Amino acid sequence: VGIGAGSVDERLDEAVVMAAQGRSGEALAHGIEALSQQNGDSSEMATLALIAASENLVDSQDTAQAATAASTRVTALFTYIAANIGVGVGTDGSEFGLGVAELARDIGMGDDLSLKEREAVRTPMHWSEDKQAGFSLHPKTVNPVISHGPFSCCEVNVAAQQRDPNSLFNWTAKMIRLRKECPEIGWGEWKILKTGSPSVLAMRYDWLGSSLVILHNLSDQPQEVRIHPGVEDSEVLVNLIENNESRASGNGIHRLALESYGYRWFRAGSLNYVLKRRKV
Repeated sequence: VGIGAGSVDERLDEAVVMAAQGRSGEALAHGIEALSQQNGDSSEMATLALIAASENLVDSQDTAQAATAASTRVTALFTYIAANIGVGVGTDGSEFGLGVAELARDIGMGDDLSLKEREAVRTPMHWSEDKQAGFSLHPKTVNPVISHGPFSCCEVNVAAQQRDPNSLFNWTAKMIRLRKECPEIGWGEWKILKTGSPSVLAMRYDWLGSSLVILHNLSDQPQEVRIHPGVEDSEVLVNLIENNESRASGNGIHRLALESYGYRWFRAGSLNYVLKRRKV
């Protein structure tokens, strides 16, 4: 992805235009490279991510079908944040479907829009379905507990999601563990890979002889990409989230199919990377 002359703000404007054209993958790649050359910090990159992906990752429909689709978009956004340069930040409750005011309208987070200004997103944490959502023993909290509707404390709470293996809470915990197992993201060098799709962002992270290849489809349509990792032992890419792998063709190219808002975390070579890690 070429980076033209101009200020960081101008380059971000270019990224926003790309995103508006449905080229969210290219937009993120463009902005990340621009910011990295200007020592952009993680907050700038997170802002860029939200801007570039917002047209695809968030919509304004309020239907059951939209809610299901929104859940897919939320996991796609969370895994992108986890895989990106810098430190990912989540607000209280976002790990199981609360908070994140920017997405609240679309994915039905437990916000009380009858409250003024930012108080709408400062309602008590839903720890359980007990009285006052397990947040307080006091008969009245400063802001009221959300106790009605599909995203009330009886429907969305930590205790219930801890016992649900398919919950957003447990999915987030799994992704946090995976992120901690991938020091390449925080300590290594990175490179943006060509995918052949303007909607897919692919990045490679290298550290002490081990490499990760991470892809994100920011489109609501399935995408097929062709990537060449460009590192040793990359003929095999081992999936770190599911029990499968990708094998390259004779020219070292991997052909990968990504579902709507799909993502893949791969390790190049094999899972015994620790044994092969080079000494500093």
